[in-house]
Amino acid sequence: MKSLLFILIVTCAFFERVDAQNYLIDFAVSTNTPLDIVKVDNMTTGQSLTLNGSDVLNLKGNVDITGIVDNNLPSSGIKIYPNPMTDHAQIDFFPPLAGDAVITIIDLSGRVIAHTKDYVDNSLQEYKLSGETARGVYIVNVRGSHYQLSGKLVSNGNSTGTISMEKITGSSTTHVTDMKITAKYSEASGNENYASIKEMLYTSGNRLKFTAVSGDYQTVLTDVPDNNKTIVFDIKECIDSDGNIYHTVEIDGRLWSEENLKTTKYANGSALPLITDSVAWRSLTSPAFCWYQNNDIKYKNPYGVLYNGYVIKAGDVCPDGWHISTDAEWTSLRDFLSANGYAFGTNNDAIAKSIASTSGWDNYSYIQVPRGPDEVIGAVGKNQETTNNSSGFSGYPGGLRSFNGSYSNIGKTGIWYSAVEISTQPDAGLWDWVVNYNDMQLGQGSDDKACGFSVRCVQN
Repeated sequence: MKSLLFILIVTCAFFERVDAQNYLIDFAVSTNTPLDIVKVDNMTTGQSLTLNGSDVLNLKGNVDITGIVDNNLPSSGIKIYPNPMTDHAQIDFFPPLAGDAVITIIDLSGRVIAHTKDYVDNSLQEYKLSGETARGVYIVNVRGSHYQLSGKLVSNGNSTGTISMEKITGSSTTHVTDMKITAKYSEASGNENYASIKEMLYTSGNRLKFTAVSGDYQTVLTDVPDNNKTIVFDIKECIDSDGNIYHTVEIDGRLWSEENLKTTKYANGSALPLITDSVAWRSLTSPAFCWYQNNDIKYKNPYGVLYNGYVIKAGDVCPDGWHISTDAEWTSLRDFLSANGYAFGTNNDAIAKSIASTSGWDNYSYIQVPRGPDEVIGAVGKNQETTNNSSGFSGYPGGLRSFNGSYSNIGKTGIWYSAVEISTQPDAGLWDWVVNYNDMQLGQGSDDKACGFSVRCVQN
């Protein structure tokens, strides 16, 4: 009776580990651009981790491996023989579904000693294990999108070398994006460029922000992983006529500049008029720009330039291959964030914090009674360092220049022109989009072209 109880405890412990999240994430670039560094931020827990571009991220649940059970039976769907092994063995399994599968061998400390990723059919799959590793017990996991098979491998080896896996029967189809991750683990570990696995604690539903760095270029995207996958970054050149290089962010498949535009020239290189005088500004009916309080040294970075609406109407100030964001693109951004869990608290419209930068905003303390339970901490200027910018948009509060030439609201308001007029009338204003430090929503407005606002660019 005691033996039976022990087996039940060990079995339950093992299957608890199987059910915990244990996703493998590798990284690629959509072009031939080299990937230097990937920074991972868990926007839910505040954890951060920096990896080399060739590394693999292992998202792990909080449950430790506390025991194993011998699933080496045909009914379990996986068979390993000879077992124990010395320098070779074979893994046979029958996946219940066709699709991508990750086969991993893990020691009892949780360290991955062998790994491969392939497309497998719903038929018998056979893999050859070669090499010799340290004596001990290992777990063999086969994980597909909706299943996991597990077995025990005992090694009688006396080496600290590595085991490689080779597919010998079954479908030989391998996705091109998967070949990279397979190659990482099939080479000898003596290579100094050999990829390593970096672990991060992860709970299902956590939102991760991935920042990819390639030389002078940087792009951001977010994801809520629920399986093994390859994160593909779209790293594109974004350089204006002044030579300013812009970081980018991908949201809902669209690539935005992650910074406010700060060029002083049209895309063809001709200069934009700089107007500092308030009287001259209020009488303008043609393109012009300014720096907040006429101080580029203090406000160029990170707030950018304030452009009047005539610049927007003229267009062609964004880097080559990019355009001034349209009203439809802003609407799409708002709707996507609202529908995909970026809102703060229970109000689906409370997405302002998700696009606001983590610094630069005035701190907001409540003087009056809040309008709702989420407002206490849901305003952009509240806890901005820890709760803002879950989308990676990094919207800075660049303030504005009014139609009469006066400056206001630096640190309080981020307001961006869209490239769309509110009507077909000759003197029509433009639609714009606003975030305030004391509010939770991304609002749509309209203003005269004589005003000076910030600009964001979108890839064509």
